[in-house]
Amino acid sequence: MRDDLNRGPQHDKRRFRMPPPRAIALGLAGLLLLYLLGGWVYENFLKSEEAKIRDVIEIACRAARERMPSGITATLADDFRGPDGIDRDLAHTGFVQVLMNLYRFKVEVHVTPRTVPVKLSARDPTEATAELDAEVRGKAAPEADWESINRFIRGKHFRLSFKKTEDGWKIKGVEVSE
Repeated sequence: MRDDLNRGPQHDKRRFRMPPPRAIALGLAGLLLLYLLGGWVYENFLKSEEAKIRDVIEIACRAARERMPSGITATLADDFRGPDGIDRDLAHTGFVQVLMNLYRFKVEVHVTPRTVPVKLSARDPTEATAELDAEVRGKAAPEADWESINRFIRGKHFRLSFKKTEDGWKIKGVEVSE
């Protein structure tokens, strides 16, 4: 009964006050850690191999749009082979020439289909292929007209072969056709 007399409006105000800033910061840090841990678990255990390969394609396209030859080269395997026997170093030189020298203003990449079909090898789980069409065009200056970059590649249909390395999936080879 005595406790009932001490309970008044003042007692309730002190009891439900805001937590200290340290508690809020600790709670936010915990939520951020949970978010990052969830992303790591998804990337390493739940994400399909096909989705990881599509990410490699998207990284290469984004690097081309941002005119970063090293970003495209980073998606290529060390033993990469392209059309006419082009190796990784020669491909990088070509990317630099086209993206940094010829089309200094802007580059656009349009890939179809939107969700690229990926086929994992039935006999070797570290190999895969994907086929897509890519329309690549660029501008040399703000007032210049758009020009097709596909003419340097001699086609717009790409058949990509991938291999899984310790650094993730990499492009092992490219075949280009009209």
